[in-house]
Amino acid sequence: MSSYSVKKVSDYVFQLHLDFEPLFQYALYYLAACFDDENMNSMFVTAESVTTLKEYLANHSFQLSHYKCIEIIDELTKQLIYLEKLGYGFYGFNIEDILVINDAKILICNSHHLLPIENNRLHFYQPIVFPQFVDPALFELTTLPSQIHYKCVYYSLGVLIVFCLLHVYLLVGNEQKSDAELERILTPIKNTKIYWFLKRIMDPDIEHRTCLLI
Repeated sequence: MSSYSVKKVSDYVFQLHLDFEPLFQYALYYLAACFDDENMNSMFVTAESVTTLKEYLANHSFQLSHYKCIEIIDELTKQLIYLEKLGYGFYGFNIEDILVINDAKILICNSHHLLPIENNRLHFYQPIVFPQFVDPALFELTTLPSQIHYKCVYYSLGVLIVFCLLHVYLLVGNEQKSDAELERILTPIKNTKIYWFLKRIMDPDIEHRTCLLI
């Protein structure tokens, strides 16, 4: 079950409900939305369109431009860093979890793959529900409780961007790609801004990963 919902209430107004308070507060500020006085953790958003990233990708033949992927990187990186400062981290996400608003604003809405950060780690005490975009290192966590560094989500973001830009899903087989395999896949974007960004966030040394686009 999703932890968010979207309802169109008029031609240019949508009602967005987010169950998790930090996500709600971020979305309220980020979207310049208005409180819904009658429903807790709901807001009204003025927009021509609100769609999931899955639907957005389908409408663009599952391959986005280099420029659009830079926008996605910028928007999602800001949200991840905001949550990290509050002590929360995603360990992955699905494309149904991400909304595209007015073809510009990008927002992760579902909190089901969001956990508190404790000593730079995300801790799992119940069986892990694996999202579509995730660090393959999570597949190696076979006992409970388990833990992983909060920067695991950076790899998840990398998998998402490769999927959006090149229409290649890196997690076939649930194994982390070798350096040689990843280089071959990234050949079409070699030495671009996104290429170097992906190299930083998909560093095999999880603690050295950085969300830096320059």
